[in-house]
Amino acid sequence: MWKLIKMDFYRFFNSKALKVGALVACLLSVAYIFLSLGIVELMKLSVQNDPLAADAIGTFMPQVDWINGVNFSEIVLGGTSAFSLFVGCMIAANFIGTEQSCGYTKNFAGQLPNKGYMAISKFVVTSFAHLVILVIYAIISAGLATLVFGKYINGYAINPLLAALGLRLLLHWAINAIIIFICTLTKSHSIAMVVGSIFGIGVTKFAYLAAGMLLSMMKIKFDIINYMPDGINGQLSLNTVGELYIKAILVSLAFIAVFLTANYIVLQKRDVR
Repeated sequence: MWKLIKMDFYRFFNSKALKVGALVACLLSVAYIFLSLGIVELMKLSVQNDPLAADAIGTFMPQVDWINGVNFSEIVLGGTSAFSLFVGCMIAANFIGTEQSCGYTKNFAGQLPNKGYMAISKFVVTSFAHLVILVIYAIISAGLATLVFGKYINGYAINPLLAALGLRLLLHWAINAIIIFICTLTKSHSIAMVVGSIFGIGVTKFAYLAAGMLLSMMKIKFDIINYMPDGINGQLSLNTVGELYIKAILVSLAFIAVFLTANYIVLQKRDVR
């Protein structure tokens, strides 16, 4: 098992997916900080010239309140939400899909005494990719936050930030387990990329809302978005981390256990001819 993980890590570190993903993460995290600065400066002008327009902007942009002061940790946590899940999902889908399309998985699986071990190895390696991406986002956001927003920063809530980042990473791992399973089950690179994009961009929220409305029409009180890893990830903030802590951990572990086990079974039973 350990040799298999080491081999997958070696291939992963030499893959284009990781290099491109890391570069995209750097660019997006920098773009988020300077876009936020632009919104704050625009908000200052709007408040001076047209208070009603400022209120309209505030409906869609959380950064509008930053002109009155913002916590350093809020900037960093906001930075890690700027398509970090999307980048991680794309790396995972590309890495596993490329293996399957080039025949590597098929040729190698027949040499293993337990083909299901590949599911564990792929989950460990691609989960590390999510860790790398989140660390890149956090470091760049933290480095630029003080430099760009120094005059607006009014506090440093480090402990809630670390807790929120830990939960975000765990939720990303849960979604990663889903992506790996879909990629393995369908043997399709393109389907995995599409599903990864759907989760990463947040399109699933519309499906959850539609499902919630349908259940409500059936007199069933169950808000599905509150029990999905990407739904909880979208609700995560410094103010909600205490409320979501237990739920986020339980939901993440449940999704990881279910989809990792399902992936293990698929690989174990699949004919490699």
